[in-house]
Amino acid sequence: MVNTENSPLRPSELSELFEEPGESYSVPTGSSPDNGRTKSPDKRLLTPSKRTIVQLQSVIFDFFKPSTVIGSCVFLLYHLVFCMAQASAITRPNATGNSVGPLAKMASLGILLASPLFVAILGKQIPAIYPTSDLFLAPFLAQLAVKIDEELMKEGLQDDDAIFLATFTAVCSAAVLISGLLSILASVVKLANIGAFLPYSVLCGFFATIGILMYTLAFSIDTGGKKVGEVLFSNDPGLIFNSFLHHLPSVAIGVAMHVKGPQNPFYVLFLVAATIAGAYALLLVTGTTLEEAQQEQWFWSSTDLAYEANDRWATPAPFGVYRDLFQGKIHFGAVKAGFPTALALAFLYLVRCSLHAAALKKNIPNVTRKIELESPLAPKRTAEVTRPPMTPSAKSQIGNVSLQKILSVYGTSQIVASVTGGIAVAPAVAASMTLFKLGAEDPPPQYGSMVLLGIFHLTGFSLVCYIPKPAFSCLLVLAFLDMTKKWLIQSFHNTRKKTEWAVAPAIVLLAFSFGLLNAIFIGVGMSTFIFVASFYRSGVVKFLANGLSMRSTIERGVPDINWLDQNGDLIQICILQGYVFFGNAQSVLSYITTMFDEQEDYVFGISS
Repeated sequence: MVNTENSPLRPSELSELFEEPGESYSVPTGSSPDNGRTKSPDKRLLTPSKRTIVQLQSVIFDFFKPSTVIGSCVFLLYHLVFCMAQASAITRPNATGNSVGPLAKMASLGILLASPLFVAILGKQIPAIYPTSDLFLAPFLAQLAVKIDEELMKEGLQDDDAIFLATFTAVCSAAVLISGLLSILASVVKLANIGAFLPYSVLCGFFATIGILMYTLAFSIDTGGKKVGEVLFSNDPGLIFNSFLHHLPSVAIGVAMHVKGPQNPFYVLFLVAATIAGAYALLLVTGTTLEEAQQEQWFWSSTDLAYEANDRWATPAPFGVYRDLFQGKIHFGAVKAGFPTALALAFLYLVRCSLHAAALKKNIPNVTRKIELESPLAPKRTAEVTRPPMTPSAKSQIGNVSLQKILSVYGTSQIVASVTGGIAVAPAVAASMTLFKLGAEDPPPQYGSMVLLGIFHLTGFSLVCYIPKPAFSCLLVLAFLDMTKKWLIQSFHNTRKKTEWAVAPAIVLLAFSFGLLNAIFIGVGMSTFIFVASFYRSGVVKFLANGLSMRSTIERGVPDINWLDQNGDLIQICILQGYVFFGNAQSVLSYITTMFDEQEDYVFGISS
């Protein structure tokens, strides 16, 4: 109990109990003789111009805080890795060159123009949202690029970079636009969690297939665009050895990330930095020059990233696809060839965004800083959290967001990316945990990383030539290991009926033969057949009872109880199990009618 006579509350202390951090409502500017502290001015007494200056000073201070600088630089690395992995995965098998440089600029364009929407709209509810280029799209964009390249080869246009980029951007933008509109529609009609309507085994097969496709992309990056099957069945021992020699570092680093990453997310950043440092140490020890390493496909060369466009306002410039359309650079035959893949991409990306939005919402408590509240009269203790406490109004907004709103922001960002000619973005849930532990869960580090990425975008990613390829492809290997473990291995243990789980590996095999979308439709059919078959085997009738052995909880008088004791056997109760649909409803009716003679009258009722 506090003795208020011996420790009276001074007026300045009374005002501190009700003011928000950084604000003072009743104490004027000046030095207090009681505590020797200087009070901040009352913001409501400032003129509009001075209030603007104070707010601007606060913003500038936030951008130069250590956590902002560290967070911006760290997430810049994620941006670069994701942009280069996205661009490297998109190959042109029939062309003599590649388009890594302009495709990386397409990925960064989506980040620069669409990511601010996530931070601006959801930044208060989900502070550590950290949007970046979505690598989920990489396998589908790679297939789309192959379709377009094959169609261009028929007319001898496979080496025309301008036509390929214009056509690819047009089809990619159309797919992302359709997906964005579907996402907004799903949020309006309250179908945000559309993935809940698919069988669990189908989802497992879907994400396991994406994980395997991620691995094939990592292999393609390390080997200069070669495919796994192409290398394995080449019957060339030298090609096989050289390809797997280039790919081995990525696998080793990815495995180390997979093992150590769950223990501490800083291991992922450390291993990426160690990969870069180790590559240069190896060059120093062996006496190999950077140019020789680039020729051996260990680094990207300047020719891989260089792209001299005849028109600076054409693709990959913002809105460049419209200029290409008016100049006739879009090949509509290739658009027609790639459009089925684009439609499949739009549908599957809708499912992915629905599941990802739900995962993002569930991750909010993991990236919310918890501050212990204590009585203002209690003795002061050393703060455990070095960050300044949030205002009550800001703290109350964290997590206060619906799944429908999150999915609508996904759709809006996709529309912005498609209209401007960029690649869609999505919040990096795994990276947000790392940045949160660095104390950089506020908007300033996220905007800061975009500013730094803009420098790379304007310089054509020329600085990326100094980063070894395994630093990028190891993250794809990590994604492969994480997704395969969760959706193919752990799902086996989580599924009680293994015949239902068998649909997942079946979808993986069918995806490489008939396409992922067709494999999903086949998987849904298989899951339905297995469900109906197992349901019929278990039967719909659980057990039978009557009025003597089973009574309701309704309170009855003595006469009613005596009547039920004498005539309860005339009441037949059939307890059902599972679902009742048109197939087994008739069997239930037939089962019940066999319990009575044809001349008997009976009353039939159903209750749940």
